[in-house]
Amino acid sequence: YEPLEADGEPGRPLLVDEGHFRVRAAITDHRIPCLSFAMDEPTHLNIDTDLLAREGLLPGRWLAELKDAFRVNALDGGPIAADLKGGGSRVLDDELIHRLIRVTPGQKIGYVVDTRFMPANLDALLPLLQGASTIYCEASFLDADRDQAAMRYHLTAAEAGAIARMAKAEQLRVFHYSSRYQGKGDRLRHEAEAAFRGRKDPGVLAEMEAKTA
Repeated sequence: YEPLEADGEPGRPLLVDEGHFRVRAAITDHRIPCLSFAMDEPTHLNIDTDLLAREGLLPGRWLAELKDAFRVNALDGGPIAADLKGGGSRVLDDELIHRLIRVTPGQKIGYVVDTRFMPANLDALLPLLQGASTIYCEASFLDADRDQAAMRYHLTAAEAGAIARMAKAEQLRVFHYSSRYQGKGDRLRHEAEAAFRGRKDPGVLAEMEAKTA
């Protein structure tokens, strides 16, 4: 892949920068190089729907246009016309625009698949995923089958949970289960969640976290 110019994030090349969101990547070892990704938004813009209703404004495409203009400080580039519930439109003034839009910290989503739990991969993944709102991560094997997972260069559910825990993520969503666990997805999810929340055997967690030392 061809990263954009360096943006102060060594080891986490910037692949996409659309202003309102960015995509970075890291290379991990799956016997072949594989990419993991993180998508983040610098800020998140929410619309005060109660105020929208009180002002008689109808949600529509104009809200996306409003957010785009707000993000790049281009509100003076032309009037923003909002749709009215009774029909017609209304040009919004700056005071109402700034009451309608609530600026909150941006979210970050991580995506990890086809990788093995080992120091070099963790060195690449943890900076990429740090502080993610949600991490989507493979959990191909149960911890009891960790030898199979290592041989196939995949993660166990417990290892997926440990990665999310070490990255200080807010949520973990696991997928990409081995076919041997057909109908047993709950076991993989529960094992991943136990490691993520620190409920798994402390000795096992300590062993996992030692691999990052």
